[in-house]
Amino acid sequence: EGPSKQAAQEEAARQGLQIKGWL
Repeated sequence: EGPSKQAAQEEAARQGLQIKGWL
């Protein structure tokens, strides 16, 4: 877990992709 993962999740959410369980 780190800033890289959070940044990727935020970018994905911005595109409208809901990734649940991507942790």
